[in-house]
Amino acid sequence: MIYVSLLAISLVLTSGLGIYSWRDRITPGVTTFSLMMFVGTFWLLTITLMLLSSTQSSALIWYRASFISIATLPIFLLVFVAQYLQSQLITPSRLILITVVPVLTQFAVWTDDQFHLFFEAVSIAEKNGLMVLHSRTPSYWFYFHTIYSGIMLFASLAWLFVHAIAQFSIFRRQSIGFIAGVLVLAVPNFAFAIGLIPPDLIILPFCFILTCILFFWAIFYHRLLNLVPVVRSKMVDIMQDGMVVLDNGNRIVDINSTAKTTLSISNDDVIGQPAERVFEPWPVIVERFLNSHETQTEITIPSNRDELHFDVRITHLFDRKNRAAGRLILFRDITERKEIERRQELQLEKLYGMALDANPMTGLPGNNSIAAAITRALNGTQQIGVVYTDLDNFKAFNDKYGFALGDDVIKFTAELLARSIAAADISNSFVGHIGGDDFVLLVPSEKMNQVAEFILAEFDIGVREFYSDDDLAQGYISSTNRKGEREDFPIMSISIAGVDLHQTHYKAYIDVNDACAELKKKSKTKPGSAYSVDLRVQHE
Repeated sequence: MIYVSLLAISLVLTSGLGIYSWRDRITPGVTTFSLMMFVGTFWLLTITLMLLSSTQSSALIWYRASFISIATLPIFLLVFVAQYLQSQLITPSRLILITVVPVLTQFAVWTDDQFHLFFEAVSIAEKNGLMVLHSRTPSYWFYFHTIYSGIMLFASLAWLFVHAIAQFSIFRRQSIGFIAGVLVLAVPNFAFAIGLIPPDLIILPFCFILTCILFFWAIFYHRLLNLVPVVRSKMVDIMQDGMVVLDNGNRIVDINSTAKTTLSISNDDVIGQPAERVFEPWPVIVERFLNSHETQTEITIPSNRDELHFDVRITHLFDRKNRAAGRLILFRDITERKEIERRQELQLEKLYGMALDANPMTGLPGNNSIAAAITRALNGTQQIGVVYTDLDNFKAFNDKYGFALGDDVIKFTAELLARSIAAADISNSFVGHIGGDDFVLLVPSEKMNQVAEFILAEFDIGVREFYSDDDLAQGYISSTNRKGEREDFPIMSISIAGVDLHQTHYKAYIDVNDACAELKKKSKTKPGSAYSVDLRVQHE
C-alpha cells in the first residue's frame, strides 16, 4: 500500500498547489498554472483509481482516462510559458491548431478496442493487491502522440530557458526551479512511454512529489506566481528614448523602434551594418557618436522643418571578464524643451529690457518700450487704438502739497489706467509711463472710447481725495505759475487724446506721438477733464 500512500500524498500536494495558485490568478499565466495542477491531479486520481479497481476492465477504463491529462499537459505547459513570458505567440487560432492532436489522441484511446490506433494490445494484471499495467504493444498513433507531446514539452522548456538567461537572477531562479520540476516529471514518464522502464513499475507518485517540491521552492522562495518578468525586448521597443547598441567594431547590434523612427530608418535589416553607413545621412551622428567617449552631450540634427535637438548619453559596455564589449547610446528628443528654453530666454531678455526701461515710480514700461509697442501695432493687423493721458494743473498741486503727495497722484493715475483695462474686459493691452504725469495705453480700437470715458469719470472722483477740504470748497488752489506770479489753479483734471492706428494715415511712431501731443493740447483748452479723438481717416 506504499504506492497508494505516495499517490495520496502527491494528490494532496498537486491539488494544494492548484488551489493555492488560483488565488493569484490575476497574474499573467497563473490561471493556466493552476489548471495545469488540476489536470495533473486528475492524472494522479485516474492512476490511483486504476490501482484500486476491482476488475481489469474498470482498471483499463481509468488507465485510458489518464491520457486526458497526459495528452493535454504539454499544451497547458506551452500556454503557461507564453503567458509567463507575456508573448502573443499563442493566439486563439494557433491554440485550436495545437490541440487537434490531443483531441485525436482521445479518439484513438477510447476507440482502441475497435481500431487499435493507440495500442495493438494492452493488458492489466493484479500485483500485490493492485491493478497494474502488465504489458502493452503501442500502435502508430501512440508513437505520434509521444513525439508530439515531447516536442511541445521540450520546446516550451527551451523557450523558457533561453528567456531566463537574459533575465535578472530572481527570474532565472524562478525559471530553473520550474524547468527542473517539469523535467523531474517528464523525463521518467517519457522513459516509461518508450519502454525503458517496466510497465508494472509505478513511478508516477515519486515524480509528482519531487515536482511539487521544486514548484514550492520556485513559488515560495522566488515568487514564481507573484513576480512575473517584463519582456525586456518589449520594454526596449516602447521606450521613449532612442537606443542604439554598437559593438567594438562600431556595428549595430541592437536598435529600438524609437531610434528607427527618429532617425527615419525604414530598413529593418540594420543589425550588423556599420554604423557609419546607417547614419550616413546624419554626419553629426557619425562625428559625435562613433568616436566619442563623452558620457553625456547634446547634439543638433538638421531636419526638413527645423533643427532637432537630442540629449545623448553614452555608456561603455563590458563583458563578464570586464573587457570592453561595445557602447550603449541613448538619446532623447529635447527639441520641445529647447524651444521652451529659447522662448523663456527671449521673454527674460524682453523683461530685462523692460526693467531697464521701466519708470522707477510706477514700474510701467518707459519710452523705449512705448515706441516699440506702437511700432508693432502699426505694422500689425490688429485694430489698435492709442490713448494718451496728461494731468492738468499737476505742477501747481505738486508745488503746494509737495513731491511725496504728488508721487501718490502719479501712482493713483497708473492704478486707474490699469483698472480701466480690467473694466473694459481687455485681455491684450499695453500701459506705459512716458514720464512725469504722461501715460500711454494701447487697447483694441473698439474699446478706446470706453476706456477713455472710464478714466475721465474715475479720475474726477478719485483725485479729490488728495486735496484739503478748504481747497475743495473753494474749487482751486493758489500757487506760483511759471512766470513767478501768483495764480489760482482749478482742481486737477485729466486730458486724453485718442488715435485709432488703423483708421488714420500714420506710418511711424513719431507721427503718432505728434498727433497725440496735438490732441492733448486740444483737450487742455476745454474746461475740466476732456477727451479728444483724431477724426482724420486714411484715404486709399
